[in-house]
Amino acid sequence: MRKCRLSKRAMAALFCLPAAALVIVVIGVPSISSLAMSLFEWDGLSKPSFVGLQNFSDIMFRDKEFRIGLVNNLKWTIIFMIVPILLGLVIAFALASIKRMRLVYMTILFIPVVLSRVVVARLWGWIFNPFFGINTLFEKLGWTALCQSWLGNPRIALYSLAFVDNWTWWGFVMVIFLAAIQQIDPAYYEAAVIDGASTAQKFRYIMIPLIRPTLNFILLLTAVWSLSAFDFSYIMTQGGPGHATEMMSTWIYKQGILGFRVGYASAMSVILLAFSLLVILLFSAVRRDA
Repeated sequence: MRKCRLSKRAMAALFCLPAAALVIVVIGVPSISSLAMSLFEWDGLSKPSFVGLQNFSDIMFRDKEFRIGLVNNLKWTIIFMIVPILLGLVIAFALASIKRMRLVYMTILFIPVVLSRVVVARLWGWIFNPFFGINTLFEKLGWTALCQSWLGNPRIALYSLAFVDNWTWWGFVMVIFLAAIQQIDPAYYEAAVIDGASTAQKFRYIMIPLIRPTLNFILLLTAVWSLSAFDFSYIMTQGGPGHATEMMSTWIYKQGILGFRVGYASAMSVILLAFSLLVILLFSAVRRDA
């Protein structure tokens, strides 16, 4: 019996080996090399020179743009922890009660998720264009107060990008929540109806507690992805105007790829990884307490 058990464990390990090897090669090795390179000054061509923790000191105390990117990432995370989560929950709850045409509605709402993010960025860049975009429609309707430089105004550019990213993200959140809601036993809702519960009460006291594991997972995923936001900021504004939409990841790209400061960019990547791990640990602690 023990030999059989050992053979099953060995077989399980054998099946996991390809995935583990892929993770080590694709994630583990680059992470370790970035950690090591963060201690050096290197332009990608000449011989690296050891500088110790100087890169980290410069980032934390001298790099104003990185601090701007950190603040923007925190704003981005707060927005995405609220808007798409609430929207996804409400729409998923509404779709769960629909019997006919549910698949059609789901497909329509999910379309932005499957579109290429580069295509979406270009599309919304045209929509936000102050000369032939949505401002033209507002002018024809007489709503001139709504005409804005959506990507050129430092005060609203970040929120314009967040709107676009929300448009592509919340459909994914909605589908995940809907799958979780459909696993809830209908008997809970039937008992709530008998007791005279309203729709809001069923949403608050039945649905939310029963999909809490899924909700926690989506919140964690959203927080980690928000810290690594890159595509819309770089494609639509390149971090401008005046670094108003700069993210940590876009500044890392500019320093490492465009500025040939590989060691410095590696140090910033290590700091970004540390923030992501901190978020994961916080969520794990909250989950244990709950």
